[in-house]
Formats: sequence, structure tokens, C-alpha cells
Amino acid sequence: MKRLIWLPLLLAALFVSGCGSGGLQTTDSGLQYEILTEGEGPMPNEGDRVRVDYTGTLEDGTEFDSSHQPGREPFEFVIGSGSVIAGWDEALRLLPEGSTAKLVIPPDLAYGAADRPGIPGNSTLLFEVELLEIVVPPEPAAVDDGDYEVTDSGLRYHHLSEGSGDMPVEGEIAYIHYVGWIQDGMFLIDSHEGGQPTPIVIGQNQVIAGWDEGVQLMRPGGVTQFI
Repeated sequence: MKRLIWLPLLLAALFVSGCGSGGLQTTDSGLQYEILTEGEGPMPNEGDRVRVDYTGTLEDGTEFDSSHQPGREPFEFVIGSGSVIAGWDEALRLLPEGSTAKLVIPPDLAYGAADRPGIPGNSTLLFEVELLEIVVPPEPAAVDDGDYEVTDSGLRYHHLSEGSGDMPVEGEIAYIHYVGWIQDGMFLIDSHEGGQPTPIVIGQNQVIAGWDEGVQLMRPGGVTQFI
């Protein structure tokens, strides 16, 4: 029977005010937008993580997606990461935090000629979006270079908290939470946003080699920074 081990893993008031902008404005790319309620916060920049509520419809009024559906949560993405359609990436940079806006996104800034579930090819998409928050990402714990231990493979690690119990071994299942950054400090991902830890089977190449090696250096309940 495989032993289950829980390992937290560290890898390295909505407020709106003001009035609308008064009619659709068109950008050089062809995106059209109208600020319906202007917030008082800053505008997001490249690399900022934003939390958004939205409803999307076709030109005939057919709704194809909405974060307001039962059981749904506001959507989060990183500006400039390529994880959303180009029209969204452009539009959200134009909105102060706390704003609601209407977007009219032409096909070349949406899904183009490709058919998507509920969205025929070459569709112009209409959205009402609300920029709820620019999410401040977590920062990695400060660790002096001399405090890292280094394995034969070159993996660097420092235990922020030790945990207790037996270290996992090959073939066992470990449940981990993780936060990741690029070495220059740019935030990448936080598994806590999904709520559930990620299960991995140690030594089965389910994750990168550094994870496989690193998790085996931890004890249940421990938090470790890896480079």
C-alpha cells in the first residue's frame, strides 16, 4: 500500500466610483471599450495578476461564458502571459482597478476563424468585465546564499520549517502546495489559489527532476525553498 504524505512545498471590498467614459472608444488594434463605472485604483501593468468578473456574449446576445454562474469564482490571470485572448490582455490594461467596462472584441483579437464551444469561428465577442483587484503576489522568503545546502546534482535548498516524521521515498504519494518564481523574483504560480494540494508519486517522473529530488529531502509539514 502506498503511504500518503502531506508536504507543503515552497518553490523558491470591491469599491467602484466615478462615472463612465461616455461611449465606445476604439484602439489602434480595433478593440472597442467603454468604461461603465470608473474605479479609483491603478491600472494593471505587464506581469500583474488581476482578478476579474465577466460575462461574455455573442453579437446576437447568446451568453457563452460567465464567472457569475453558480459555483464559479472570479477569474485570475497574469497580464501579458498569453493565457487569455489578445483583446482581454489589451483591455484590462486600460481599466483602473475597481472599474466595470463593456468590451467589443473583433475576431482577430479573440479566437479568429477557429470554432470554440459555444463560439462560432470569426465571431465578434462582447464582454462586460469588472476589474475586481490587482492581486499582489507573494514574495519568496529572504535566504542568505550561505544558508543553502547543495546536493550533488546542484539542487540548492533551505528548510524554512523542518516538519516532522519520515521523509518520503520512491513510490510513495506526497501531497504538496507550492509557490514558484523566476530567479529574478517574478511570480509564476501559487497552488493555494486552487485550494487543493497536488499529489505526486515520488520517483515516477511526474514532475521535474528537481522536485523529485527535493521532496525526498523534506518531512511532512515542512516548508522548503529550492533553487
